[in-house]
Amino acid sequence: MQKLRHDRYVPELSYKAHKETPTPAVGSLYDLGSHLIDQALQLFGMPVALFADMAINRPGSKVDDYFDIKLFYPSHRVSLKSSYYVREALPGISVSW
Repeated sequence: MQKLRHDRYVPELSYKAHKETPTPAVGSLYDLGSHLIDQALQLFGMPVALFADMAINRPGSKVDDYFDIKLFYPSHRVSLKSSYYVREALPGISVSW
């Protein structure tokens, strides 16, 4: 499974109110996810199916700060993940065939 991820450890809410207000196009999926999705589409093309899980992990947050997207291809899977609540750095890209 190929893995692309972008994690941060930012347990406090942003001082930028527009990033923490639950309105359309706000949260980690729109902020960081768009870049990971673009990378996956450029590297692997259009998937045949996908699954997405989004959550709020930071105390007091009202916008998603975690996502896990699985892209399904005929011969492989691609995992896209991001969280604002990861203390230890993990590999940003993992490729195995």
